[in-house]
Amino acid sequence: MIPSKIQILKGVEGLVKECFSYKEARSNIHITNQGNSISNIKNSRLFSTPHAIYGHKYRANKIVSWKLRKHSPADVFATDNHGILKNTLLGENTEDRIQNAIRDGKSVIAFFGGSTMMSMGSVTPDFSIPSLVERVLMEKYDKKVVCVNFGLGGTCCREAFQLYLNEISLKGIRANIVFYDGWNCASYLTNKKIIQNQLNEALSNLATEADSLMSIGHNIRLNKAYDLKWYLKNSINLFFAFLTDVVQKHLPKFLGRQLLRIQSRLFPLDLVHKEIEKLLDVNSNWSQTHNDFSERAVNEYVALHQVVKDLVTPHAGYLWIQQPLVFWGSKPLTKNEKEWKENGYSSGDPRLFKSFDVKLKSTISSSPDLFSHFVDMTHIFDEIFDELYIDSGHLNRLGNLIVSVNIADEIMSKKKEFGLC
Repeated sequence: MIPSKIQILKGVEGLVKECFSYKEARSNIHITNQGNSISNIKNSRLFSTPHAIYGHKYRANKIVSWKLRKHSPADVFATDNHGILKNTLLGENTEDRIQNAIRDGKSVIAFFGGSTMMSMGSVTPDFSIPSLVERVLMEKYDKKVVCVNFGLGGTCCREAFQLYLNEISLKGIRANIVFYDGWNCASYLTNKKIIQNQLNEALSNLATEADSLMSIGHNIRLNKAYDLKWYLKNSINLFFAFLTDVVQKHLPKFLGRQLLRIQSRLFPLDLVHKEIEKLLDVNSNWSQTHNDFSERAVNEYVALHQVVKDLVTPHAGYLWIQQPLVFWGSKPLTKNEKEWKENGYSSGDPRLFKSFDVKLKSTISSSPDLFSHFVDMTHIFDEIFDELYIDSGHLNRLGNLIVSVNIADEIMSKKKEFGLC
């Protein structure tokens, strides 16, 4: 049923109806959640390739369907001629949209974040957060803007900061900026601090202050460049992965899945992940150790956004939004959402996120001047009983719409800064 009692959705009834009347789109590239299948990895590389700074980067002019959750439909994403996510499947290139906006005197708003900004759970690009904010501002406020989606799945504010510098600031593009994050930041930045604490002097450059978890993985691989034992093991594991892929095609689906599980356990392809797991194995009291690392992670999280604010606000509008998670806020959780909160599905240890949030709120209380452009959206679902999550952090279409309306309202509260007077 279409929810009628969610007050924030008044004024966007047309978009509410679209939430529940979508059709799944199709594409030529299909990625599933079978990450260790060679076929699936090859398909993934058709859409996303490794990148030393960002961890990975989307290819240009691609339309891909990504089936990540069994109980949710596949998501379809489309990229433009520079690998930037489009707001619709057949939308214009980002450069053209920005140039046309400048010519027509429209405000440009650039959005940065991880897979929630990429909008996993939106099913189609028109229900991504940037696309919805653009439509909400038009439908609710009669404001024509151009919203650009610089979301990059699996990244945190470290990579978003680099994207902002390279795609907006250094190109001299005058755009309003929205950073929507917190989920990956809590995990990646905290884990980086743990890894830094574990490394000896000889290996300290594997995890510097410039790194995030994605680039640390690249650093580990580069450090193994002349390690014969490492590459022999990689080669053997890769051989068995290709063998499994060939044999799997001639087996019934159930037996094929079992064979893939065995191969993944005995001959894992991601040896870098194994190295990171070893570095994160801290043998000490959890609360004391991780609270300390959470505090260091929060300090970096705040400092990065402070730099972005200083670069943006003399010329344009800026919002730094802490996103909602099942671990944060007081949403009345559905049965599924309760389960995801308990097991940390798609997140990891729930205690890490709770510790990060406590430290962040403590910093806000003690230094409120640093948070003049900060918006806490961890409580926006507190009175909503509908299921809004598809795991512990990604949202469904209704969740995306509620977030987008809130963002649009925040933008209008700063309409002068955002050039919307």
